[in-house]
Amino acid sequence: MVTRIDHTVSSAWKLFGTYGAQSFALGGYDPFRNGTDLLTVGGNESNLTQTAVIGATAVFSPRLVAELRSSYSRFRNNRIPQSDGFDLTAIGFPASLAALQQFRAFSRLTFGGVQSLGKLSTSEIRRITNSWNQSGSLTWIRGSHSIKAGAQFRVQQLNDIQLDNSSTDFTFNERFTSADPLRSSATSGNTVASFLLGMPTSGSMGLGQRLALERKYAAVYVLDDWNATRKLTLNVGMRYDVEMGPTERFDRQTYLDLEAVAPLTRQAGLQSPGALRFTNGSTRATTRWVRRSPPAEPDFRS
Repeated sequence: MVTRIDHTVSSAWKLFGTYGAQSFALGGYDPFRNGTDLLTVGGNESNLTQTAVIGATAVFSPRLVAELRSSYSRFRNNRIPQSDGFDLTAIGFPASLAALQQFRAFSRLTFGGVQSLGKLSTSEIRRITNSWNQSGSLTWIRGSHSIKAGAQFRVQQLNDIQLDNSSTDFTFNERFTSADPLRSSATSGNTVASFLLGMPTSGSMGLGQRLALERKYAAVYVLDDWNATRKLTLNVGMRYDVEMGPTERFDRQTYLDLEAVAPLTRQAGLQSPGALRFTNGSTRATTRWVRRSPPAEPDFRS
């Protein structure tokens, strides 16, 4: 879906706004309608992308024009098991294990030689990205010069957690129901029988961290299209970019600080730089200051 609205405020000011949204959903594969999933890709996943833009154009005079833009986009990606909310204690698991779950869902069960539940039975994605972008420019025509100056500011955010094993994963084989459980056998034992006896060969449960990342960017520039002659145009300009290092709200991500000295390195009597540091709202990776001054580009017309 895409919509647009244009409005003329006066002979000098014109406004517009746009909004767009796109969504799709994958239903997963649950042939037995019991909240499980036999797939390893896709799953019960839904995406929603939304974008909104507001802009204004101001014609102060035939030689002076301003353009302003403000935009916001948001992307949501959720993969939620169809058994979301399932209580493991309902099938005999201890409450102490259920208390460790970050997300509640039915367990993933893997059987040797038998169709197993896919990883998407317990795979979780909860992800949202936000992007704000503000920009403005002013174009001034004076004689043979067309000068354009502007600025841009952008904020990008990522809130994310992804777990492929959020609610226990148990693997069963025929070993515990074979004639000799200490030796593998191709003629005795049954994986489903081992499952019914509650004898897995391995088990695990994933734990993840919720990330809340943010990065900021700013830039200013000035350009000049100079018609030196009727046949020669020179394009000159300068741009300055500032890309700030990312921050993480809860100190759950590290970065390599090439100027800091690690505590263990200092205790060893060395001053070699290079240490891992946590990012938070005030500590961030090194800010990058980039100045771009492209050479003049001539445009010659024969």
